[in-house]
Parts: sequence; C-alpha cells; structure tokens
Amino acid sequence: MFKTVAIAMVAGCMGAVIALSSVQAIPQAIRLGFVVVPEVIKSTPAGGALKKIEAARDREVKPIAAKIKALQPKMRSGSATFEERDEWDKLSKQYAAIVKKYDVQFQKVLQPFDKKLLTSIKNSANKQGFSLIVDGIIATDSGLLLYANQDAANITKNVIAEFKSLK
Repeated sequence: MFKTVAIAMVAGCMGAVIALSSVQAIPQAIRLGFVVVPEVIKSTPAGGALKKIEAARDREVKPIAAKIKALQPKMRSGSATFEERDEWDKLSKQYAAIVKKYDVQFQKVLQPFDKKLLTSIKNSANKQGFSLIVDGIIATDSGLLLYANQDAANITKNVIAEFKSLK
C-alpha cells in the first residue's frame, strides 16, 4: 500500500512538472486590432488628391458606363445585334483604358503614402500592444472579422495621429 501511494505521489509530481513546463511554453495571447484605411487616407493630403482623381475618372467613365448599362439586357439575353455587340466591345475597351489611366494616377499618389501608412500602423500597434492588425473594411466584407469590440480593437484614430507625426 505504501508503495502504491509513493508511486502515485511521484506520478502526480511528475505530471505537475510536465504540466508546469507545458504552461510556460504557451505563447502570449495574440491581440488583434483593425484599421479603417479609407479614414486614414481621408485625413491626409493624399485623400484630397485621390478624391480629385476619382471625380475626374467618374466624370469620364459615367457616359460610357451609362451606354454599357443600356446594352446589358440585350447582351445578357443574347438578342444584341452585331452592331450592338461591336459597340459593347468598343465601350468596354474604352472603359477599361480610362480606368487603367486613372489607376496609374492613384498609384502615383498612394505609393509614397503606403510606406508611411504601414509605418504608422506598425508604430501604433506596438504602442498599444497589438500583435496583428487587419484592414477593417476588407476583414468585415470578406467575413473574416465576425466581431470586434470597436473601442478596444479599432486603432484608426491612433494611426491617423501617428501618420501626422511622421515626417
């Protein structure tokens, strides 16, 4: 009986040591936050420039988009004439060319902005103890973000302040 109790005690102590060493190996909890990137963009000079580019693009593509939309029912149903299909192709190519032209302009504005944005996010996340930061809109729209405590997880305001403090 003494032998059984002694073995049980040794086994219990060994289990406790193994459990304790396992607990120490568990990494720290990951803290996830999010940033609403368009809000950061709007708060910067880049936001104003992008808004102007977007308005110019929209003015240029609006009449083309209206013509494409008018042709859509016939294209979908297969009842479009040869001329209408040809018009559809021309309009689609024209639309794509305009969008591409303005995408280049967007990228020229955003390229220097991106590096500063990422630095701002990194600095803000580190200061607040976040391990991971996601784009709030993309995460929500994709279904990746199912719940977030807005007050605790949204670091957008801090990123804006950090962005403005960087040179």
